[in-house]
Amino acid sequence: MINMYKEYTTRDGWEVEIYTVKAPGKKSVVGAIKNPKGIWLNKAWNKNGRFTSNVQENGFDLVYTQKRHKITIWVNVYDIDSFGFVYHSKLSADSVGKPRLACVKMDLDFEEGEGL
Repeated sequence: MINMYKEYTTRDGWEVEIYTVKAPGKKSVVGAIKNPKGIWLNKAWNKNGRFTSNVQENGFDLVYTQKRHKITIWVNVYDIDSFGFVYHSKLSADSVGKPRLACVKMDLDFEEGEGL
C-alpha cells in the first residue's frame, strides 16, 4: 500500500507528489507527477499505486524510491600502521595535530540504507 511518508516516482521515472492516500473511491491515492517539461499533472492511483486496473504495468504506476543523500567529507590518511578519520569539514580535519599523509575530500551520493 502507498504510504504518505515515503518517496515515489512513476515507473517511467517522473517525480511524484502525493496529496492523500484516503480519497473516496477505487483511486484513493491522489497526487501529481512532474513531466519532463516541468509541468505538474494531477493523477490518481489505487491503494497499491497502480494507475490502471489492467494487468500490465503502466508508466504512471508508482514505484517506491529510497531517499538520496549528498554529503562531502574529509578523510585524514595516516601511515600504514595507523588509520584515517572522517570529518565534516576541511577545517576540522586540519585541526588534528598528527602528521598525516593526505587529507582527501570525498563527495558522497548514496541511497538511504545503501550498503547495509
